[in-house]
Amino acid sequence: MNQFTKEELEEALRAIDSTIGKCEKVHAKLKEGTSQHTLLVRRIKAFQIASTLIAQALENQSQNGEYINEYKLLIQTTNLQKGYQEFIKFFRNLRAYLQREMPEYTFTGNIVENNMDYSYFQFSNEDLKSRGLKIVIAFVHADFAYQIWLSGLNRETQRKHYEYLKDKNYPYTLTDNPSKTDYVLKKLLIDECNYDDIEGLLKAFKENALEFINEVERL
Repeated sequence: MNQFTKEELEEALRAIDSTIGKCEKVHAKLKEGTSQHTLLVRRIKAFQIASTLIAQALENQSQNGEYINEYKLLIQTTNLQKGYQEFIKFFRNLRAYLQREMPEYTFTGNIVENNMDYSYFQFSNEDLKSRGLKIVIAFVHADFAYQIWLSGLNRETQRKHYEYLKDKNYPYTLTDNPSKTDYVLKKLLIDECNYDDIEGLLKAFKENALEFINEVERL
């Protein structure tokens, strides 16, 4: 996409996102299983892919060697690398602990690091899975915060649950765009982390996670 200017890409992205919004409004009115419904689902998916590719192109255009130089300085003059390694070790330990302590849930995959955007792992049980849902434990690096998410197994499921929940009053953060975020509902999982008391910290994670899961299972 190097042949397009930043302004052209931004205008295209606004137009595509606007079209996605209009399609989703029509989608809610169509009967599932009809040819019109199927065609519109495919079109929405195509527009979403185009939106993602344009957003990535814009991000690539804005990349600057200044960030690489800053990263080099941090690696060479701070304990950034060691701190990240210790975080990954703790996060793996947290996943293993919850899997061991919550045998009624099925944990899938290992932790995903995701380029220091957010790291996460996921699990579900028969009830949640039957509704197309899963639980995600995520660490948002920019906020240095652990969150728990109620997520859909796919975007279509997320949109369905979003429509059901958007007019409800729950003490959680509801996504503002189920087609672009990886959650329907989210909550801060723990306020303060005492890494000097790992046993107590892991127990607090488990208790808070189960409290959230018990609540969302009643939705």
